[in-house]
Amino acid sequence: MASNYTENYGLCQWEAMDSFVRTEFNQDNARIDAALKSVADAAAQGDQLVEEQALTWAQAAQSKAQTAQDTANQALNALIPVAWNVYNLSLQHYYENKTTGWKKALLFDGFLDESGIDTLTGANWDGPNRSLLLDAVGQEQVSPGFGSSVENHVMSYDRPSLSWTATGNGTLTKAETYMSGACKLSIYHGTELLAEQAITNTGLQSVGSFSFSVPMEVGETYRFELTPTNGSMNIWVASSSYELGLRLTFTPKTATSGSLVTKAVSPGSAQALRSWVRHQNGTVTMAVRQGSGSWVSLTKSGTRSTVNADGVTCTESAFTLTRALSGSLSFRLTLSTSSGVRMRVYDYGVVLL
Repeated sequence: MASNYTENYGLCQWEAMDSFVRTEFNQDNARIDAALKSVADAAAQGDQLVEEQALTWAQAAQSKAQTAQDTANQALNALIPVAWNVYNLSLQHYYENKTTGWKKALLFDGFLDESGIDTLTGANWDGPNRSLLLDAVGQEQVSPGFGSSVENHVMSYDRPSLSWTATGNGTLTKAETYMSGACKLSIYHGTELLAEQAITNTGLQSVGSFSFSVPMEVGETYRFELTPTNGSMNIWVASSSYELGLRLTFTPKTATSGSLVTKAVSPGSAQALRSWVRHQNGTVTMAVRQGSGSWVSLTKSGTRSTVNADGVTCTESAFTLTRALSGSLSFRLTLSTSSGVRMRVYDYGVVLL
């Protein structure tokens, strides 16, 4: 048997002359096992306490983060209507030729001119209607002043004319007027002569027909001028309001999709943006590009019925993007409409946040 024992756990300590007893070994092992089990239990309890404390801290941090996010969302939601009103007011001033000075973090275009357009594909800038037109109808036959109610005697030095603005896209194939005599009909775009043709019509008060192949674009104004070529002649018009009356026939040119890329601007850095596009018919999507990088699509957040700055009923499509933005920015509007339906884009606005 052991003659000595350890101080802490009473484990056997044998002297040189002691004999070994199996029960003492079993007793020592039992004590060692119990001590190790106690240590393990204490360690496990400590780990659980640490995990519980860490979870408590994480939950508290998450709660504070959510509170901060809720506060930020409330501030942003309150800012959006203000931003929209600033954009709309600035656009109205723009229509009235009132300058708002240098604008940081606010971009818009109401298409009074083409100064903000970098490229325009498929669609046309319609200056008279200060909008973009995606023309899925094309130019239809029109008859400005065409008729035989009023007779005009045209001397050799007279140049009766008619100015007309295209409402669609197409190629002019025929122009007709009531006439008797010999003349030529010339077509001008500004000072540029596009085409002319001479005919002689011997019938009294009958329709003379001129054949052309002249492309014409929406919003552009064209002037038709008639010149007698063999002394005086007679023409007839619908009313005394016209010098010259014409019936114009076209081969329509149509498009159901198009795009606009804006000129690059540098409005400052932002972490997000909100954008609105007001249009009539069709659908529109938006994307942004930093410098020469890739296009990043904006998320459409909804549409609503509204009026544009001129009070015309239209649809407003809204877009969002949460992304760090800086440097030179370009925007792309992609337009789509159904066959036989004209789509107009009246304006767009972007607010950087």
